[in-house]
Amino acid sequence: MLLIKKVSEACGYSRHFNIVEKIINEMVKLKVTSGRGNNLISLDCAYSITIDIERKYNIRKSLFDELLSNGVLTQNRRYDNLDYVYITYERLDDYLYAHLLVDDLEIIGIDDFQEKYQNIINYEGLLEALAIVISERTEFEIFEVLKLQKGT
Repeated sequence: MLLIKKVSEACGYSRHFNIVEKIINEMVKLKVTSGRGNNLISLDCAYSITIDIERKYNIRKSLFDELLSNGVLTQNRRYDNLDYVYITYERLDDYLYAHLLVDDLEIIGIDDFQEKYQNIINYEGLLEALAIVISERTEFEIFEVLKLQKGT
């Protein structure tokens, strides 16, 4: 809560708009729609998401810079010599990602979900979050949805 207040004061908007959460959710949605399992977002995409929200809420100061300086986002250069951004709080990222995945599961069904997202079994944190969210929101368990062995 303190972080949200700090960012909202620095950028001059009401903390009641949950702007930080909106930005994180948009970044997670981008990963879901692109079918990514990892948490890396190109610098350009992350910046565009932030700029779109700044414009929507008429925010005049750089949210992107504030999110970086407050540790919400982290920027790194990878081996491909391109800059990427990721959400620093990986558990939060995984949890939000899992909710969006279950939204997709409810729309496309188990068979299509298995085909589309089978690669996420390689991402332990996301798999843990998904196991929780699936059992909370559906009548299934993770091993039924992703054809995992019980205990995997």
